[in-house]
Amino acid sequence: MSSIIYRVFFRKSPKVSLRPTSIDLVAAKVILLLVTNLAGALTHYPSELAKRQAFLETRQCVKLGRVLVELFQSARDRRSNISIVMNPVYISSTCLSYYRTYTNQKA
Repeated sequence: MSSIIYRVFFRKSPKVSLRPTSIDLVAAKVILLLVTNLAGALTHYPSELAKRQAFLETRQCVKLGRVLVELFQSARDRRSNISIVMNPVYISSTCLSYYRTYTNQKA
């Protein structure tokens, strides 16, 4: 790979041999390293940003779902409390228990 980079960037005249010197090879490897790191940084950062945004949206959805469940649960509890209070058996048993405690305290 570094010989390709060397040929592209350091080609001199066609009369000179293409045998690279050690300095040319080091320079080609440094350029290759820099380009691959730059490509990695340019692909890694946007993908991490997209992952973070997806995570935050999912967290917000889950949080909203919990709030809705709690809201429906409290509404269901209110409806069940109203239905228990309006139930004649509940009213009569409550009155009977109050009457029994009242008569037991009086005696």
